[in-house]
Amino acid sequence: MGIGLGLGLSTSNYNVFDPTSINRLALWLQNGKGIDNETWQDSSGNNNNASQTQENNQGTVSNGGYDLGDGVESFYNLTTSIGIAERQGFAFVVVTDNISGANNTLLSDSLNELIQIRNSERLSIGTNAPSSVVTDIIVPSGTLGNQKQIILLNRSVGVPATYTMFRNGTSVTIDGDNSVNLTNGNGFDFDTLFAGNVPASPEAFYNGKVLELLFFTKSLTTSEINDINDYLKEKHEL
Repeated sequence: MGIGLGLGLSTSNYNVFDPTSINRLALWLQNGKGIDNETWQDSSGNNNNASQTQENNQGTVSNGGYDLGDGVESFYNLTTSIGIAERQGFAFVVVTDNISGANNTLLSDSLNELIQIRNSERLSIGTNAPSSVVTDIIVPSGTLGNQKQIILLNRSVGVPATYTMFRNGTSVTIDGDNSVNLTNGNGFDFDTLFAGNVPASPEAFYNGKVLELLFFTKSLTTSEINDINDYLKEKHEL
């Protein structure tokens, strides 16, 4: 008679979607998967783990991610550098909690290669191939502030490039008048997480918690952006 049919079933994206179904997923530090104070294992299938053997430079596992303390000295190194060529698109996704302060670096290789939250309204992307150019993306004040959130940044392929940003699945309006170099399609690479100016003396340490992080070496389509945002919103109850 069909009594009880369908009980316990779910059709949510969180249960049926997996980020690895999107090609060119280069890095996935997945919440609660393969993480301890020394290592956060890569779930992308590339075995590009984030590690830090020096105890004084380690974060603390918290809510399935890293609590990086007060932004003084915690950072991690990837097994293999990830590179973006000139004219190549990319997408970066991070789930954060309790960002505060300024110059919170998420990815870097050198002073000229980074993705960094400068303050609650500015995100910077440093590129150096073929020349050093910094893109400053200005968004409404408080967008990148002290809160739990999903931030997705997408850069289109080609030159001129186009940058788009989403917060908790909603498109963020970029201030075109005050942002800088929004057509920058230069390349860069990174092998360090949560600190800048590496391999020189590390600086601009991340201040707060990182709960999940993904990086794609291509720009995402609208449907892929929607799938990623829906997956993370449900997973992190946002």
